[in-house]
Amino acid sequence: MIREYNALDEKSLRAIHVRSGLPANCWPNLNNPLYIARLVDVEENNRVVQGGFIKLTGEAYLLLDHDYDTPERRWDILQKLTVKALFEAGQPRFGSLALSNGLEDVSAWLPPSLVKSFWPRLKSLGFEPSPWGSYTALLK
Repeated sequence: MIREYNALDEKSLRAIHVRSGLPANCWPNLNNPLYIARLVDVEENNRVVQGGFIKLTGEAYLLLDHDYDTPERRWDILQKLTVKALFEAGQPRFGSLALSNGLEDVSAWLPPSLVKSFWPRLKSLGFEPSPWGSYTALLK
């Protein structure tokens, strides 16, 4: 039976997490309002056997006019734009319950052709390589 997660499920889910060999730092804060889906599967004897959670995150996009001014000027603008955008992404959004605490992370995906040239810039702006592979479910 699939149902909404509740705090009583945490102990069972933590045990599943430990048995799975996952690192402690990948345990989610399930009380965070950014989790918009919190589900568990409960089998016989009320045993929680799986949990599924979806957290809102940010996806960074850059639209850059490569013909504008010099590369140095474009880099200066990009640095300022990134600092401002990341700050705003983490700010409280009081008009929406789901975003009441602001986002916790923002991801950027690079086309393979730009990784070598653009990754050092992203790194200098505070981005880190994800330790996990990224896979996307397109919701149509």
